[in-house]
Formats: sequence, C-alpha cells, structure tokens
Amino acid sequence: MPKILLIFLCLLSLLSCREGEETTLPQREEFTVFSADSLPRVIPVNKEVEGILLNWPEFRELENAFQRVYQAENREDLALNIDELIEKQTALEGADYPPKFDTPKIKSRQKVLKTYILKVKGALIYRQDLVEPTVDMLEAYNAMRSQFEVIVNNKLENELILDE
Repeated sequence: MPKILLIFLCLLSLLSCREGEETTLPQREEFTVFSADSLPRVIPVNKEVEGILLNWPEFRELENAFQRVYQAENREDLALNIDELIEKQTALEGADYPPKFDTPKIKSRQKVLKTYILKVKGALIYRQDLVEPTVDMLEAYNAMRSQFEVIVNNKLENELILDE
C-alpha cells in the first residue's frame, strides 16, 4: 500500500509540473476611452436666470467644471473632472445662495446632483461603465437648472397662497 501511494504521488507531481501549458486568468475589459458624444447637453436658461447665476461665483465655478466634463477624452480626464466637481459642489453647499434661490427646492436638487456625482466617482473607482452614471449626473444638473427657471417664472406669492 505505501508503494502505491508513493507511485501515485510521483505521478501526480510529474503531471502537475508539466511545462508548456500556462493558465491565464481572463482579463477584465478596461474602459479607457470615454466619449462625450452620447452625453446630454446642458440646457440653456433664460436671461433673467442667467443674470442671477452670473452674480453667484460658486455656481459659475461649478458650471465651468461641468463644461470640462464634455472635454474629457479618457477615464483619467473624467476622474480629474469629477474630483473638481466634488470640490466645487461642496463649495456651493457652503456658499450664500441668492435670495431667490435660497429655497429647499434648489437645495434638494443640489443634494441629488451630489449623489450622482458620487455615483460617477464610484464607477470610476470600481472600473465600471461610465456612460449611464454620467448621463444621470448631467440630467440631475439639467433638472437643477430647470428648477431655477421654474422659480424665476413663478409669479405667485407664496405668502398669499399660504395665508388663505
């Protein structure tokens, strides 16, 4: 019995030490190219909203950072842009809002935007596809811009409605 066990171990070691056959692990496909062609464009706002936003320096910096997202050519460029967006969005959170935009409606849209910026950051860290979270982030940004227009175009007095 010990001889059979010894022969079996020798055969097993010879078979496991064969040369010429290398096993390779399947590689994950790396998404190194990032195309901004399929991303939704930033919606324009009317002149009155634009005038208010031009006097809000923190929002202008955030807006400039969003324009650079469209210039990103690969993951590394987008990662730098997302880090900058996180920084600018944090600065916007702590900044003074224009009186017309100092409402829970705008602040909640900003929190949603922050969530989607962090979702893109997570996709970058975990090497996932970037198109879907980036589209979601830009749609949240556009929703915040359209909320600016809704607030400016709303001519109803909130106090009158709440008093009745």
